[in-house]
Amino acid sequence: MQETNQKLTGFAAEIRHIAAWAWILAAIGFLSMQFVFNVVVAHQPDAPPAWARPLIGLSVGIVVAFYLLMIGYVNRDFKLVASWAWILAAIGFLTMQFVFNVVIARQHDAPPAWARILLGLLVGLILTCYLLLIGYVNRDAGRRGMSRALWTAVSVLVPNGLGIILYFILRQPIVGNCPQCGHGVQHGFNFCPQCNYKLNPSCPQCQRIIRPEDTYCHFCGTAVRDQAVQTAVAQVERSARS
Repeated sequence: MQETNQKLTGFAAEIRHIAAWAWILAAIGFLSMQFVFNVVVAHQPDAPPAWARPLIGLSVGIVVAFYLLMIGYVNRDFKLVASWAWILAAIGFLTMQFVFNVVIARQHDAPPAWARILLGLLVGLILTCYLLLIGYVNRDAGRRGMSRALWTAVSVLVPNGLGIILYFILRQPIVGNCPQCGHGVQHGFNFCPQCNYKLNPSCPQCQRIIRPEDTYCHFCGTAVRDQAVQTAVAQVERSARS
């Protein structure tokens, strides 16, 4: 019986890259927001009405979970985050603590102390994740042959994190280098557009594309052992990851 090898693509493939700890933190963050707004806040004398607390808890929980999952997704390439983004993230987090616990505390209608601390940490966390993701988009767009300025602007100007989501949906594959001429080639190219160098192996009998690790063509059964081509593919993949 012939086996069919199916490879996950698109969103199903990308979601597998999210680190396990990010899923755990996202679940904890979401459930914590439900507890805070539906239990802790509910016992306060100036709490929001009963209908508003679950709605606020769900909204804030989804935002916290989303940013934690995005951080978990880019964790494998976190070294790409621009240094200016780390600096801005630290400044942003500390600024939120100052605003909520010092500036707002001096207002006559300021929220209670517990609310100011909670809001400061929550807004600071969201702002930190947001700025780090913008720093990641700035660097990641460059290595994929996309406009860094354009996608950084989209990430900043499109509100509610939708610009960042749009980037991850539309971003191009990582650009590698042709082993022969060094020209930039995207993952999935079969030939170099500059020198016509063969990047992906094909069956010498039926000429269909096969995988570098295949010993036999899964279309016609012909033995394929073109190590030179397999080495070329490996070189392209290594250059794309570096």
